[in-house]
Parts: sequence; structure tokens; C-alpha cells
Amino acid sequence: MEQNRKSAPWGQSVKEEAWLIAAAVIIVVGAHAIFMLLSGKYLLAENPYNSYLRQACAWLQGRLSLPENCPWLELAVLRPQPYQLEFYVSFPPFPSYLLLPFAALFGENAPDSLLAFLSMIMGLAYGVRLAGHFRLSRFSRVMLPVFLYGSNNLWQITVDAWVWFLAQNLAFTFTMASFWYACRGKKGRAAFCLAAAVGCRPFQIVYIPVACLLLAESRKSQGDGLKWILWSKDYRYIPAALLCVSFMALNLLRFGSPWEFGHSYLPEFTRSAHGQFSLYYLKENLPTLLRLPEISSSTGQLEFPMYNGGNIFLADPILAVWLAVILIAALKARSQGRWQWPAAVLTVTVLCHIFALCCHKTMGGHHFGNRYIIDTLPAVYLGLCWLARETGGLNCLKEREKRLAWLALGAAMVWGLLLNFWGTLTMYST
Repeated sequence: MEQNRKSAPWGQSVKEEAWLIAAAVIIVVGAHAIFMLLSGKYLLAENPYNSYLRQACAWLQGRLSLPENCPWLELAVLRPQPYQLEFYVSFPPFPSYLLLPFAALFGENAPDSLLAFLSMIMGLAYGVRLAGHFRLSRFSRVMLPVFLYGSNNLWQITVDAWVWFLAQNLAFTFTMASFWYACRGKKGRAAFCLAAAVGCRPFQIVYIPVACLLLAESRKSQGDGLKWILWSKDYRYIPAALLCVSFMALNLLRFGSPWEFGHSYLPEFTRSAHGQFSLYYLKENLPTLLRLPEISSSTGQLEFPMYNGGNIFLADPILAVWLAVILIAALKARSQGRWQWPAAVLTVTVLCHIFALCCHKTMGGHHFGNRYIIDTLPAVYLGLCWLARETGGLNCLKEREKRLAWLALGAAMVWGLLLNFWGTLTMYST
């Protein structure tokens, strides 16, 4: 993550940016092509867990509820009359907004996996752009996004449009987009993208302070950051506000509350003594963040947890890299007598997000890795780029330390790729 301090001004590097994005996309798409051949998860493959597509089709038919119950989907069950049941998709609705054109053209046979694939490519592009904004080297602008998407626990959400995964994929991309537009001072677009992310995964709302921090940094030279965010040209927030109003209106019409997306009506939570969210769940969920694989007593082989999550540092090595960079920044700040307070804000926000996720009754059910923690990785990636700029990246290390750091980064990248590739394939096979 070396800093390229002599890079050309942003407006003069559009062609270079396009080539770097293309390089990152080719690498990641190539790896996904191999995965598809091994897993059978092709772009046009049938998706049995297509709740969002079914919902889009229902909307086009003029109804908010689904026409029938699908026992294999997590549907919210309401009883408006004694002998009548209604079934609703129990997830935030924004993915269905994007699927409306697909549903209009192809109905329930629409290739929703294609949307997941395109979302991944867009997320990669914003990853390259974010690294470019923080003036990292050309190599880092390509390899950091490749590391993010190829060597962490994103494989299941990028190759599959199952209802649980598509929402995370889109939330990931729109959070990355929000950070990018905030860095460039585009407050209307930043707000809209973050609202879209919240419309996929509601806890992404915790990143409002981060987006505001980035917007304030973009106006630092003008000296009017907070005032500009709150009071200047506020009409730019109208699209984001309208999007949020649409979510609240749908919630109100379906569930009688603007804040209810439907999960509270799932039998799993209505039958639970502690409901969907509770501090009670922390004692079970927090240990899963560090849960290690075990030797099977029957086969003698090493087995990774495949339910409710495993060790986040094994499945998401970018977290270990992030903590190492924070340590380097802290040591440098101590020697210079100043701390990088934006990094502190990011760190606290990510920890608050993880805490909130661990208050959920489950940590994602059947999957490899620790799926819910994926939602924090855009902020972790942003923190890496930010600290690399502020500390000078690996250039702040001595030559021997720099070689060791590159070796460790390479090992983390290879480990994460092989583990998540194998683990996701194993999950599908079982």
C-alpha cells in the first residue's frame, strides 16, 4: 500500500483510472469464472430463493403481498382477518426496486444473479476509485480492491442472488459508492447511495457519521464543512429523502409501522422469548467472531464452522491487515505527538456496527465464514486507504520491515483466496 505522491491530479487521470479498473475487474471476474465452473453457480442459473424477484413481480401485478406462500423462503405472515393469511417479503425492499425492469421483461425467470454480478463489478470500480482518491500507488489501486473482493468472505454474496446474499451484495456496493461520492464532495449522491444501502441492510445507517466526516474533509480547504453539509443547497438531499420515504410508506402499508421491514413477523422471532434483537444474544454471538475450526472426531479432518459464523480474522484477513495498519499509525502518531482522529471515528463506528450485529438472534444461519461481518468491510477498506495516505503506507517502514510487510500481505491474500474459495464450495456441496 505505497503512496504515490507524484500522481497526476484527478482530472488528468481518467484514462489511467479506467485501465486500473479494467485490470481489477479482469482479475476478479477471472477468479469468479473458475468458481462458477466448479460450483455450477452460473449467471443465468435458476434461483430458488428469489424473494426479491417475486416481490417485484407482485408489485407489477398491483399487489404488495405475494400471491402464495413459499415455505422455503423467510416470509412475514400476517393475519388481517380470522381466516385469511397474507405473505410478505420480510427484507428491506430496495433490491426489488432494481429488479423491477428485469421482472417486467422476464417475469420470475429473470436472471437476478446477473444483478449480483454487475453489482460486484461496480463495487470493484468504486474500490479502485477510493484508493485513487487517497493517492495510493497504481499497484495498490488494483490489488487492494482485488484483495477485498477475492480474498475475503464475499464469495457467496457475489456469485449468488439468494435473497439473503443479494441484499448484502448491493448494500456493500452502495456503501462503497457513498464513501466515494462523499470523498469527492457530492453530498446528494453520497446520501442517495447510503440510503440505498440502508434499504438493503438497515444497519448501514451507522455510517452516516463517516459519510459526513468525508464530506467535511472534502470541504476542508474552504473551511465550511459542517455548515455546508447541513445548510448549503439542501435540495440535493431530495432524492435520498424520497427514497427513504418510499421505504417508510411501504413498511406502513404492509406492516402498519414505517420502521418495520417485516422480520419481526417471522415465526422464528415471534416464538422467541427475546425477539429479533436483544442484548441477551451477545453471550452466544460474540464468541462466534473468534470461533476456530476443530478436528472432527469421526473423520479426523479439520472442519470449519458452517452455521452462525466462524473466526472473522481467518475468513476476512483484511481485518487483520486493518488492525496492523492501525497499530502502525498509532505508533507513528505517538512519535509525532498527534493521532489520526478520522481513523478513530472509523474504528469506533465499525465496532458499534459489529456490536449491533451481535445483538441479532442469529449470525446469518448456514454459511461459510461470518457473513454478517461482511457489512463492515467497506468501512474497513476505507480506513486502510485513509491510513495508507496519512502514514505514507509501507514507505514509512524500513527496507527490511517493508519486505516483511509485503510478504505478510501476499500471504494474507493467498490464504484468504484459497480458504474462502474452498469454504464456499464446501458449503454448497453440503
